[in-house]
Amino acid sequence: MIFTYGPLVWDTEKHNRPSPGSIPVGYNDKGIPIDDEGIECLPVQCIIHPGYRPTMWVHSKFLEADIPNPVEARGWFNDNFYHFTDEQIKNYVIRWIMLQKFTDLKNKLMDKILVDKEWREKFWDE
Repeated sequence: MIFTYGPLVWDTEKHNRPSPGSIPVGYNDKGIPIDDEGIECLPVQCIIHPGYRPTMWVHSKFLEADIPNPVEARGWFNDNFYHFTDEQIKNYVIRWIMLQKFTDLKNKLMDKILVDKEWREKFWDE
């Protein structure tokens, strides 16, 4: 599935669909999709947005740190009728960690990736 950025609108067939308004044409300095007027096309409540702030955390034994809970990340997608596999949601959580600047969590992940080729399987072990 291709993720479509932009607000959702309710159509006459009673389905949410992407707005027919301006489509993303580029990215701002934070890596967020923007339209031709420079308006961000992605809400901060979505894990894909670098400014997203998780409220639910789980402990990763592998990182010896708390990480964003994929259940919370899935909530936004479900609320907006996007369907992703658990693996895809977990990849978005990892991507969010990697987009954070100078955090202990990102540094721990980078350290583990460099020394452990099997890191992806171990990342979600509890």
